Amino acid sequence: MRILIGRMWYFSDLDDEGLALLALDIFSHASDHELSVFADPVATPFPESLVKAQSLVHTWRAKQWAAEHNRDGHKVAIAVIHLHAERELTKIPTTVRPESWGALGTNRSKMLFARMRKTYHGRYGQLPVCCELTSQDMRSKATAMWQWYNYYRSQKPAGKALLHINWDETAICLHQSDKKGNIFLAKGHDAVQRVSHGARRAYLTHVALVCDHPLIQEQLPQIVICNERTLPAKMHAALQEHLGENILLLRRKSAWVNEESCLEILRLVHQALAPFLNEWQPILMVDALRSHIGVRMFNAGNRYKIWILVIAAGMTWLLQVLDTHGFRSYKSYLRNAYQVHYLERGPDADKLQLLLDAVKDAINARIRGKDWCGAFAENGFGPEQHCLRDGIKRKLSLAATMKIPSSKPTLDQIRLCFPRRTRVPYSAIWRSTESPHLPAPSMPLPVATATSSSSSSASPSIAPIASRTRAKVKVSCK
Repeated sequence: MRILIGRMWYFSDLDDEGLALLALDIFSHASDHELSVFADPVATPFPESLVKAQSLVHTWRAKQWAAEHNRDGHKVAIAVIHLHAERELTKIPTTVRPESWGALGTNRSKMLFARMRKTYHGRYGQLPVCCELTSQDMRSKATAMWQWYNYYRSQKPAGKALLHINWDETAICLHQSDKKGNIFLAKGHDAVQRVSHGARRAYLTHVALVCDHPLIQEQLPQIVICNERTLPAKMHAALQEHLGENILLLRRKSAWVNEESCLEILRLVHQALAPFLNEWQPILMVDALRSHIGVRMFNAGNRYKIWILVIAAGMTWLLQVLDTHGFRSYKSYLRNAYQVHYLERGPDADKLQLLLDAVKDAINARIRGKDWCGAFAENGFGPEQHCLRDGIKRKLSLAATMKIPSSKPTLDQIRLCFPRRTRVPYSAIWRSTESPHLPAPSMPLPVATATSSSSSSASPSIAPIASRTRAKVKVSCK
């Protein structure tokens, strides 16, 4: 689209400023086209109008150049835009060339950039950073995961309903300090929060479990893991009693989860779901953390009649329920609750006690007190992905008539859900669907021992080992 702007007879009633505003209106409604101005200074008796129009087009082109780089994921510095604009300015004929933008940092330059951002709805800030996946890669991963889910739906035992469960971990700092608040002190007043360096670096792990049935949600355990340094042994029993039922406080060598602790948590989930397994078929959705996706986890899920579904690696920020609908409001409530308890008890109160009280309040308000049914459906975990939210459709560039098959995914499709260079336990994934009547163990197996005939007869009073030992057993993933 090429536009010739100048002082013509039918523009005789417009002054220079009016003609410039007309040009701006044309350019703002044609942002998807290449605009250019052709000037004939000999035939046109009013070059001032052409200079103004050239200035508008020049600014618009600088904005378009920056926007193209923004779409590629790059924020463009003011100095770079200024250099590009000055170079392009030299290509305009001198007779209609607009005035230079001036030296970088001058008032004229600052005003021009502020006006450009205001006119074209720009801002000065950061672009979000996410995984290095193209739209096609993300779409392939998501469709493979949804096909896996649809296959689970097609294998649902007769007489049972599906129960969707999401398991995810989040780190919680011992000192919640990043909540802003009101300060009524003079600027020179020396007011600080005195917190030790260790408290600012100490973290707990909250293993959150949510499902799409409110009554079963109340029975699911919420697990908080502390390391031995943060949680003294003499305080463990008292703090656990204070937290109440279904909020379990585990004291381990490390607060990070590993395969042993995940097996222990899976056993606790099975114990909570045992009264409902005759009527419900659980689908447990976990992220692609290697502690979640080992062959031992899938074998344990088969014994417990829990189907494990892996959220595609690198896609949890978009598809995992707790990441998209849960943890943001949970963390915000947690910071507010911590501040309330801190102000009530004063700075001498025990930091761990304050934090656990805030965690308890946040769990009751933002985990147990929330209906998660719509969240699962909006992330594609429903019949034929009918309720998929618009944000996912835009991000993955999905067609309106998308149809995900419900056939059994191939090994190559399942690999898309696992991290790179990970051995996929393909046969173990489907063992529970191929043998739905596989009996669960009569007693919870100690997760510290290997699953063998000798371990099945071991005493259930053996405490599970939560920390990873040095010896590693190589398990064949056949």
